[in-house]
Amino acid sequence: MKGSCMCFRRLLIGLLSVALLPWASLTPKTYAITNFDVIVTPNIPSAQAEYVFSFSIEKVVQVFDRICLQFPEDIVFPESEKDLSDPFLPAWPEIKINHEKKTISFLSHIELNPSIEGYRDIRIRIPRSLGIKNPSTSGAYYFGISTTAEPKMKKSNAVIISRKPASILHCTMLAGSSVVSVNEIKKSYNKKYLINHASEIFNINPLAGLFIPVEHFGSYFGMSFYKDFSSKANKTTYTWINRSNRRLVFQKNSEGFSNPHVDGVEKQWINVPFILNNQKNDLLIDLHSMMRLFDYPLIYIEDTDYYMYRDPFGSEYLFNRKNFTMEAKQVEQVYLYDYHLLSPIEKINNDLHIDLNFFMFHLWSTLEVKETKNQNEIEIAYFGKDENNNLWNVNFIYLSTGDHFELKHIEIVFNDQIITVSHQILPSQEIISPKIDHSQVLVSLDPIISLMGANLTWQKTYSEASVTFNSHNYSPLIPEETAKATGEWELEIIMNSSDNDPDNTLSINELLAKDDVNGVVLHFWTSWQEKGWYENLLAMQRVFKDYEKVGLKVLLIYVDYKHEGDINMMKEAISDLNVTCPVLLDYDANIKKLNYVDRIPANLLIDKQGKIRYEEQAQKSPLNLLHTTPIDVSMLRNAIDYLLE
Repeated sequence: MKGSCMCFRRLLIGLLSVALLPWASLTPKTYAITNFDVIVTPNIPSAQAEYVFSFSIEKVVQVFDRICLQFPEDIVFPESEKDLSDPFLPAWPEIKINHEKKTISFLSHIELNPSIEGYRDIRIRIPRSLGIKNPSTSGAYYFGISTTAEPKMKKSNAVIISRKPASILHCTMLAGSSVVSVNEIKKSYNKKYLINHASEIFNINPLAGLFIPVEHFGSYFGMSFYKDFSSKANKTTYTWINRSNRRLVFQKNSEGFSNPHVDGVEKQWINVPFILNNQKNDLLIDLHSMMRLFDYPLIYIEDTDYYMYRDPFGSEYLFNRKNFTMEAKQVEQVYLYDYHLLSPIEKINNDLHIDLNFFMFHLWSTLEVKETKNQNEIEIAYFGKDENNNLWNVNFIYLSTGDHFELKHIEIVFNDQIITVSHQILPSQEIISPKIDHSQVLVSLDPIISLMGANLTWQKTYSEASVTFNSHNYSPLIPEETAKATGEWELEIIMNSSDNDPDNTLSINELLAKDDVNGVVLHFWTSWQEKGWYENLLAMQRVFKDYEKVGLKVLLIYVDYKHEGDINMMKEAISDLNVTCPVLLDYDANIKKLNYVDRIPANLLIDKQGKIRYEEQAQKSPLNLLHTTPIDVSMLRNAIDYLLE
């Protein structure tokens, strides 16, 4: 018992890791827990799964502060004690498991201070070996997290648990047209910010002017932001790009601020930016002026302290002008918008190409930008994550010659691997800027969409393309290229033989060679297991009945020596359970060893070619402290579904 407690503590302590993103310093002040996301693998009903909690903190988590993970109420925790604390190990964080509330909580063994590099972004992994199982019903589920500094439970984005992939985003585009149709089917969010403002210093009505640090505007409203300083001209250029490719640019030099330009057209300031206390880095911009330049309508909510903006992408931004908080949330899932000035896709050499800006700003779920300079070379790096949690990095390398920028190289990185994709650079039409030598960078659409795990439908007659993203469902199948063979073997049938099995023996090769057999499940078991073997046999019987008509066979391989008393007891139990699957005897465990089985019970799924495409072996669980756990049949069923498809 004591050893198991220590083991579980080590798992949680070892799996609490932190990482600092390179752009974290530009993130505005927010509520104490932000960017909360949970990844469940596999995300299928009833499966024993791994849960990865990722979040950022804005308030210090002190040593021995409690961190609490909240699971959906339909999650299944295995048997355990509610409190795994150990009075003999006071230096270890106390771990508590509450079956009724479905929480796991523990004490932080280090101080997590968001102002210190490397201690803001947290990742906690709950491994599959702990035996926690997904809800039995498909649907959207929510997790939670809280800390001592933020005791109110923070809710995660929706996590899809389903045996079949669910559509989460659908986007339709027409080559040569700037109109984009989007249906964000399962994508929703709700974020809160404490606006870092300077309006109280100047006693400005927050409806007339709400001045914020220049770096924060893009973070609030999901826009790309970067600035460029030219020492030769002694001026700084500030640029924002929103998801519809609308670009706002203004410059600052020794004489002051230029008028803003939106898509190359000069506009007028409502409230001109200014520098606070003559400090070079303390540039403030008026939030209202910026929103109106982007044509985001302002909506007053009468008789309240609130007013609101809406963008073209289904998002709503609700401001509280008393306490300067903002709530951003998705309110519309289906919308049309204009991808300003350009078409997001073009037909080139009978192949569809997608604009890289559109790809990054709309088909990624997160986006950050970092700019670096090295003499005359400028690199603008875009970091993002798509709907299936793949990590992307697109780098544009420019050669700067005075005020002119020439695109020299493009690098696309997918999950830390550099990929080669054909691309076209369209010459400048002075749409973006007369200083840049190109108007668009287009890359071949099909390989990009395939990498993202989306589906592409292209009606060539109309040049219309539809991209559909599905929730990523984990496939437990071992790739055919690396799967091991079950080998050639034959065993005695000691129960439930059929008329087609001469001499009461069964050959695996002969069974797989039959036309009506599409796969075989091998269940290795023994009656001297401490717990669970009868549940496993009943589960195998249900698998046999459910898949019998589609050509799946289930073989129960009893591993033991030829002790008549044990075999007779086993046969009696099989009869009492009404199990009709053939029972084979592996009396010297040779077939168990041949199939690389170390622990029983175990399930193997054999394909038509005799390859082991799935395996599940008994494991000790530090959470439930059982000697073995029942086999996770939901995973086996998922593997069978994938194999038979």
